[in-house]
Amino acid sequence: MGRLTFTKQQRISTRAEFQTILKDGKKVSDRFFRIAVIINPNQSRPKLGIIVSKKVGAAVYRNRIKRVVRESFRLNQNQIVSGTNLVVIAKPDSINQGYWEIEKSLIKLLDRVNGIKKNIVANR
Repeated sequence: MGRLTFTKQQRISTRAEFQTILKDGKKVSDRFFRIAVIINPNQSRPKLGIIVSKKVGAAVYRNRIKRVVRESFRLNQNQIVSGTNLVVIAKPDSINQGYWEIEKSLIKLLDRVNGIKKNIVANR
């Protein structure tokens, strides 16, 4: 397995991309996150966008959530279906969670929208 990186090409950065995914994507949520997913078969790698509003907490907490979500995405990107465009919206309950709880929550949500390869779910 090669190096796992989170490149600029894997980021959802434009307002238009965010709006398209949030409007047309399949949405699921739990206590910690709401995600919207569109699978684009023309892409070779998954893409990630993160939204953490000020309702979640102070900047320290918002930035921590973003770091943990990005790291979880980076480490599990080989298990995510190619071409998955994913927008993660954090809820206030997520600030009190550790890395493993956040990663488990994201994997379960991705599994619910068929955005993750089936072999990973059996291992969790």
